[in-house]
Amino acid sequence: MTGTPRDPNPGLPRAAIALALLQGLLLWSLFWSVDAERWPGTDPRALLPLTLLALLLPITVHLFWPFLRHRLLQAALIGGAVFIAVSAALYAAAHVAAGDAEGDVIAGFILPLILAWALAMPLLKLRLTEGRWSGPYPALFDLTWRGALTLAEAALFTGVFWLLMGLAGVLFGLLGIEAVGEFISDPRFVFPATALVGTIAIHLIGASAGMIDGLLRQVLNLLKWLAPLAGLIVIAFTLALFPKLPALLAEGQKVMEATWLLWLVAITVLLLNAAYQSGQEPPGYGRVIEFALRVVPPLLIVIALTALYSLAVRTATFGLTPTRYWGFITAAAALTYAIGYSIAAWSPGAWFARMGRVNIVIALVLLAALLSSLTPLADPLRLSIDSQARRALSAADDKARDAALRFLGREAGASGRMRLDQIARLTSAQGGSTALRTAALAAQQPTDPRGDDFDDWLSRIERQPASAALEPGLQTALRAARGTDKILGAVRRMMLLRTDLDADGVPDALLVNDDVNHYWLFTVGAGDAWTLRSSGRLLYDSVSNEDLRAALRRGDFGALAPKQQDLRIGDRRLLLWPSTPADD
Repeated sequence: MTGTPRDPNPGLPRAAIALALLQGLLLWSLFWSVDAERWPGTDPRALLPLTLLALLLPITVHLFWPFLRHRLLQAALIGGAVFIAVSAALYAAAHVAAGDAEGDVIAGFILPLILAWALAMPLLKLRLTEGRWSGPYPALFDLTWRGALTLAEAALFTGVFWLLMGLAGVLFGLLGIEAVGEFISDPRFVFPATALVGTIAIHLIGASAGMIDGLLRQVLNLLKWLAPLAGLIVIAFTLALFPKLPALLAEGQKVMEATWLLWLVAITVLLLNAAYQSGQEPPGYGRVIEFALRVVPPLLIVIALTALYSLAVRTATFGLTPTRYWGFITAAAALTYAIGYSIAAWSPGAWFARMGRVNIVIALVLLAALLSSLTPLADPLRLSIDSQARRALSAADDKARDAALRFLGREAGASGRMRLDQIARLTSAQGGSTALRTAALAAQQPTDPRGDDFDDWLSRIERQPASAALEPGLQTALRAARGTDKILGAVRRMMLLRTDLDADGVPDALLVNDDVNHYWLFTVGAGDAWTLRSSGRLLYDSVSNEDLRAALRRGDFGALAPKQQDLRIGDRRLLLWPSTPADD
C-alpha cells in the first residue's frame, strides 16, 4: 500500500468528533478521580499510564486518520499502547508514591516518551506512504516538518480558542452574569472542549496541505540565513577555546558548563538542516559561505567532546543524576551529529550530500535510546539512585555524603526515599556508621514546597528577645505552617516575638514578616505541643514600618488589654476596629 490515501470524507468525520469527546470524557474522569481521591487517581500505577494513553493515543489516531485501515498502523497503535501502559505502570510503581505529586519524577518519564513519540511518528508515516522503511530522505524531511507544524498550529488554534472563552467569561462577568465564566472554567467543559477543538484543528490543517507547504518553505528559508551567523560563532568560540583546553584538561576540572556547549551544537545543527532542507536544491549562499560552513562540523566535534568531558568530571565528582544522564545522551548525539556532518560536508558531490542519511541513522539511534530509558533496563532515575547511594556510602567528606543523601530523600521519588531508609538502617557490619545513619535520618525530614532548606530559613529568623529558645515542638509547628501557608512560604525574612498574648502566664510565639503586616501566632499546649492558633494581618494606624522594626529590635513590645469587647455573630468573633484610634 503506497502513496497517501485520500480521506473518503473531506470534512470533519463524525467518528473523529466522537473520539475527541470520548478523549475529553476520559481526561475529565481521571481529573475527577484525583480531585475526589478515588481510584485510579489514588494509584499512580494506573493513573500515569491511563493519562498518557488518553492523551497520546487519540492524537496519534487523528494524525494518521487516512491510514486507519492499514494493518501496520493498527499493529503499531496496539503495540505502542501496550508499551506505554506497561512501562508507565512499572515506572510509577518504582518511583511514585500514592498520594504524592512527584512532578519532577513523573516528568522524567513523560518527556522522553513524548520525544520518542515525536521521532517515531514520521518514520511510521514514511513506511505507510512509501511502502518501505528506507524511503527517500526528502519524503521523511517533509513528513517530519509537516507533523511538527501541524501540532504547533493545532496548539495555537486551541490557545486562541481559550483566549476567546476567557474573554467571554470576563465580559459577561462585567454584566453580572457569572454563570458563563463558571461554565467555561468547569472541568466538565474544559476537557471535552479542548479535545474537540484540538481535533478540529488537526483535521482542518490536514486538509490544507498547500498552507503547510507554504509555511514550511517560509520558515526554513528564513532560518537558513541564520546558519552563517551560527557558523561564525562556532568558529570564533572554538578558536578562543583551543588555547585554554590544555591547561583545563591537565587540571582535571570541569572545563565549562556543558549545557551551553550543547545548546550551541543543537542550534547549529538545526540551522544547518534549515539550509540543507530536503537536499534537492543548493542553499544559495554562494561559494565562500558554503565553503566556510563546511568547516563548522569539525569544530563542533571539539565542542561536543568538551561538553562530554565536562559532564564526565561533574559525574565523577557529584555522582549521576537524571539531568546528567540526559546530558550524556545529548552530548553523545551532538558528537555523532558533528562527526556525521563532517563526513557529509567533505564528501564529494553536492553540498553536505550525505546529511540526510546521517539524520536518519541518528534518529533511529536516539529513538532506541529514548525507548530503552523508559524501561527498567536503562531507567535514568534508577541508575542515578544507585550512583548516589554508592557515593553516600563511600564519600570522603560529610558534604559529599549529605549531598548524595539529599538527592535520595528529595529528588528521587519514592524509590529514592526507600533507598535512603535502607541506608539509615545499615548496621556497622553492613558498612554503616553512626554519622551515616544520623545524616540519612536528617535527609528524611520533609522540606517546604519551594524546596528551600528549612534549617536555613529557621536560622535567618530574628528572635526577640535574642535569647529566646526555639523548642523542638515549636520548630515542628513552624515547619508544618510553612508547608501549608502560601504567604508564610513566600516570606524570606521573619521576626519571632516571645510574649504572653493570651494571659495564661506562658509566653507565646508570634511570628511577623519583615514588613510587620502579617502575623502567625503559635501557642503551646499539653505535652509541649505547639499549634498555630491564628494568622492574619496586623492592623495599625499610620506609622512607618521602620519605626515598628526599630521598636521590636529594642524589645519594646508586649500585650495590651482590649479597649472594648468583640462582637459575636453566630460562632464568629469580629473585632470592632475604629477608623480613628481612640485615646489611651
